[in-house]
Amino acid sequence: MTYTYRIVNLNINGSTSATTLQLLEDFLRKQEVDIALLQEVTPGANVNYSGYHCYVNIETSARGTAILSKIELPLHDVRRIPSGRGIITQYEHIGILNVYAPSGSANRAEREEFSNTGIMDLLPHTLTELLMAGDFNCVLRTVTAQGSEHAAEHLEGWYKDSSCKMPGIRNKTGKPTSITPHTERRTSTGYI
Repeated sequence: MTYTYRIVNLNINGSTSATTLQLLEDFLRKQEVDIALLQEVTPGANVNYSGYHCYVNIETSARGTAILSKIELPLHDVRRIPSGRGIITQYEHIGILNVYAPSGSANRAEREEFSNTGIMDLLPHTLTELLMAGDFNCVLRTVTAQGSEHAAEHLEGWYKDSSCKMPGIRNKTGKPTSITPHTERRTSTGYI
């Protein structure tokens, strides 16, 4: 039997506004989102919504990550990295990884270190399927970047070596499209 899940990836941009967080909750309910991966979650952001499990990873003074799942979809084996920039959990045999990489040209070395160690430390060795999402604050190749400081060519090798496949994405007309390493472009994360 095949199941379809509604999964959303959103950068909440450090918002602690009650109005904005209420809009997020309304969005999750209206769109019937099963799993939400959130980045730039701050200690003051209450994303503990009724009807959802909430798994948060926030360093005390910084922005972090969170995964929300409907009560009917219990996640297990939650692991976090101390910086708050990554969290992984499982639903049945599928790993769900949410990352928030360091941003900006000044943090390029930190972003590369995060990709090479932080993300790798979270990756399980026994799962056959992995959903990896988040705000990577980069693109794979320099030719697709709006400035070379946002390119993360070190990730391109990992991407190819791990045989990652990008799921189909529906465009505005509802027709399926896809992004591959050969057609990769910077896609905007949803901000609220």
